[in-house]
Amino acid sequence: MNWYTFDIEKQIVRLLRSEKRQEDRITWLYTLLGPLNDTQQRFLEFINDINLRTAITCQVVYIEHILNHIFDPDQKRIYIGPGENQQQIYIYGDGIPVVENQFIYGEDFNDPDPDYLYGDSVTLSIVDFIVYVPITLVIDEILFKATVDYYRKAGKVWKIERV
Repeated sequence: MNWYTFDIEKQIVRLLRSEKRQEDRITWLYTLLGPLNDTQQRFLEFINDINLRTAITCQVVYIEHILNHIFDPDQKRIYIGPGENQQQIYIYGDGIPVVENQFIYGEDFNDPDPDYLYGDSVTLSIVDFIVYVPITLVIDEILFKATVDYYRKAGKVWKIERV
């Protein structure tokens, strides 16, 4: 959750003193702040658009072009989509006492960065991007994987999905 994603209607009720919370006053404040709510919705749509634009890099377009040029030159149906997000599990909670001078994986206890744990079952299924290939398209999978591996950025994990 970001600082700009908040519910204006909840904020109205939360910030209004309890003796001032009559239904007419709350309705009047909803009406008064309606344009702010519309502006916030347009801003959130703008942020989603910007995030989508930044996700499509030159590399993605270049790999799509190469794959379509080699494997589907007539219809150009191969495309690349975003990967799956992984949920981070925080190791230490508020209820767990932190032992003084405790070391975790070689880090000392003064390290301000939070430590996260990724289980094997989680990290094995997570990919950075997915290459979507039509079911009707017949490809040499070894050559396809070699082509993507040649052009992808080092360290990126990907998978083929038939659509």
